Amino acid sequence: MTLLQVVTGKYQVCEKLRNGQSIIIRAIHSDDKAILIDEMKHLSRESKYFRFFTPKTSLTEAELVYFSELDLIHHVGLLASLVDDAGKESAAGFGRYIVINEESRPISAELAFEVREECQGLGIGTLLLQQLMAIGRSAGIEEFVAYVLCENRKMLDVFEHMQGPFFKELIPGGVLTIRIPLTH
Repeated sequence: MTLLQVVTGKYQVCEKLRNGQSIIIRAIHSDDKAILIDEMKHLSRESKYFRFFTPKTSLTEAELVYFSELDLIHHVGLLASLVDDAGKESAAGFGRYIVINEESRPISAELAFEVREECQGLGIGTLLLQQLMAIGRSAGIEEFVAYVLCENRKMLDVFEHMQGPFFKELIPGGVLTIRIPLTH
C-alpha cells in the first residue's frame, strides 16, 4: 500500500489473525460515524477509561467529527473489521496517529488504538500498530509517542511483543510514555 492510497482513503489490506480468521484494515472514512458510535457500546467501562483516561459513555458530535473526518496526512485512522465466512464485516478495533511535532526533530505523532474486548488477544492491536508504523514511515514520521496507563497490561503487551525497539518513561499520574522510533 502506498501513502497516496492512505491520503485518498483507499488504503485497505487483508490480514490473518492468530486464530486464522480474516481481518480487513482500511482507512477510516467520514461515513464511519455509526461504526464509531456502535464501537463505544461494545467497550467495557475499563477499556473506555484506558483509551480516554476518563470515564466516558459516548462520543460527542464534535468527537465523532474529529475521529472520522480525517485529513489522512496529519491525522491517520484505521478501522479493523473481522470478516465472517459469508463475507460480512464487523468492526473489531481502531488505530490512529496524529502528528504532534513537524517543526523539529524527531517528527513525532501520537499513537492510540483500541480493540473490542471479545476481539482482544487475536493480534489486532499488533496488526494495527504494524500498519500505522508502515504508513508513518512512508509519511516521514520519525517517532510514535503513546501514553498508556500503567495498569493497561494488554496495551503494554502489544508494545512488548512488537518487533523493534521502544522506550518507556513513567510520568506523573501512573502514565507511561512509550516512544517508538520509526527510523532504524
